[in-house]
Amino acid sequence: MGRAASKAVATPAALDYHGPVGLEFLEQTYPVVLAPLAGYSVRPYRRICLELGAAAVWSGMISADGLVRGDGESRRLAFFDDAERPIGLQLFGADPAVLAEATGMLSETGPDFIDLNAGCPVRKVCKRNGGAALLKDPEALGRIVEGMVRVSRVPVTVKIRIGWQAGERNYLDVVPVLEEAGARAITVHGRTRTERFKSGARWEPIAQVVDAVSVPVIGNGDVTTPADAERMFRETGARAVMIGRAAMNGPWVFDAVAAWLRSGRQVPPPAAEVRAALCLRHARELVAERGEPVAMREVRKFVVGYSRGLPYASRLRRHLPDLTSLERLREALDDMLEAAAAAGER
Repeated sequence: MGRAASKAVATPAALDYHGPVGLEFLEQTYPVVLAPLAGYSVRPYRRICLELGAAAVWSGMISADGLVRGDGESRRLAFFDDAERPIGLQLFGADPAVLAEATGMLSETGPDFIDLNAGCPVRKVCKRNGGAALLKDPEALGRIVEGMVRVSRVPVTVKIRIGWQAGERNYLDVVPVLEEAGARAITVHGRTRTERFKSGARWEPIAQVVDAVSVPVIGNGDVTTPADAERMFRETGARAVMIGRAAMNGPWVFDAVAAWLRSGRQVPPPAAEVRAALCLRHARELVAERGEPVAMREVRKFVVGYSRGLPYASRLRRHLPDLTSLERLREALDDMLEAAAAAGER
């Protein structure tokens, strides 16, 4: 992987980009951002990721159809506050009129930008011609983006994959259309739709997109360590790097990546006590938003991430089915910490 030999690798510090209001985070040196992750890019986690070094966050996917119909879940997913800035709200759908109407609605709430999902590989999204299925018809996708840009008060961005399948990697046909339609930044995930997350992400297409368009490009795919992020910046010339699945294992990945990129420092994961406090804070905020029964079901997957790699984390995970209240979570975390302390492994 790497840029074409005839063109020098551009680093973010060398790029002359002066973005519109809402995308200023792209002017930072080596910005690393949280991907739109269904079930993970939720409000408490977005706030914590920003505090721990993420340059910007995306919402999970919001159904344009649901938003326009007044669906309560879609409206809830679109809610944010100033502690979550900079934030992009990501829409998915296929109907140009509905996506334009939904964009207008979201624009009124004042996010930093609105993102169109043209990369989701999930069957139930693609079978309705949304997500990565939009890549099959670049001209129609361009018309969708034009309609969104026309009604939006904030920048419109687009997240794509490199194509539908191995024989249809049409990203170089897609991205000029997106730029012409008014997209102010493009995120490229280095896999096709049919590859989902099974094979390694290709970064050369990201570099080619950087060369093909003048708007900022955000690279995405297989960035799990600070060294990965450094290599993606170096090999692709991307303006920013997006971290998805690695963020599920703990929000401190952003702090570690930022420290490495900016100063070469290696930042170890936080101590068990710090992680336990973050986990409990996350759960408390989720309970305030969703109510205890729903929040405690949703927080279990985060408990796994917050405790990953800790001594006696398995002891905590055994309690997952019993985590039905904040008090039970607090007790389970204390039990893990006390066991580790007694063994001298805290």
